[in-house]
Amino acid sequence: MVLPQPVIVLLSLLTLVLTSCQQDPLKGRLLLSGSSTLAPLVGKAVAQWKTLHPKMEVHIEAIGSDAGLERLVRYDDADLALMSRPLTQADKDMAGLRGKELVALPVAWDAICIVVPVSNTWARSLTRDQASSAFSTAELWSDLNPDWPSKPIHRFVLGPRSGTTDLFAQALLSGDKPRLLNAERVQSSEDDQILARGVSQVEGSIGFLGWTSIQNSRETLRVVALDGIEPSTASIQDRSYALPRQLWLVGNRDSIQANLMVQSLLRFLYEQYPSLISGTGLIPLSNSERSKTF
Repeated sequence: MVLPQPVIVLLSLLTLVLTSCQQDPLKGRLLLSGSSTLAPLVGKAVAQWKTLHPKMEVHIEAIGSDAGLERLVRYDDADLALMSRPLTQADKDMAGLRGKELVALPVAWDAICIVVPVSNTWARSLTRDQASSAFSTAELWSDLNPDWPSKPIHRFVLGPRSGTTDLFAQALLSGDKPRLLNAERVQSSEDDQILARGVSQVEGSIGFLGWTSIQNSRETLRVVALDGIEPSTASIQDRSYALPRQLWLVGNRDSIQANLMVQSLLRFLYEQYPSLISGTGLIPLSNSERSKTF
């Protein structure tokens, strides 16, 4: 198993410390905050890690990528941010103003999926322009295609602090997130399951969710192809699907170097990576992606 180079560098001290102690030296509290997409994988890792370190107290908040990063950088009370979008230069600049250098460690691949209720039998595929209109200016499905029903479009979207929303707006609306969030007949939530239920229950609705979030809703939701390509493990891995996304764990370099608890958890996650990611629905990183320097 090849660990990402930053993990090797940041965690090199850990083995020496643990082997020199006959008793478990780890006791304390960690807060991991951010993307709901990453929360299940991280929760699985934490649960197994805590069996080795029972004195540890770990809290996981699924409050959205932007909110998690804010907890890490602005409020300084999160140890790691769970991110479903890459760091931007603005993120790095904000951290720099507070004397922090952010480290982003890749964890997995996912995708953003456009979904409709199974009762929608007409919209099997959308072009990028149709998808953009569907989530912003179009009032009726027939506005997108005159052969489709004249039914009102009801929009269900993740909230303004979601990394999924950031990426979706960037990919299909030229980054204009207010245009998405302020559209007519739009409902937003940071909870994927609330949105999944909303789309499944409202006729004429459309929404977007993470790949893993829809896996338990296949009987009530139908995934819409984008430019003729549906999201699948293969199309996400080869990037032929238009809305793939990488998931990250983000920390402050100095804080990670000083915190043996964070170091231990990260080492466990990457050493146990194949078994931890199995069954999560996330798409694992390739060996080359895990060995990149960030």
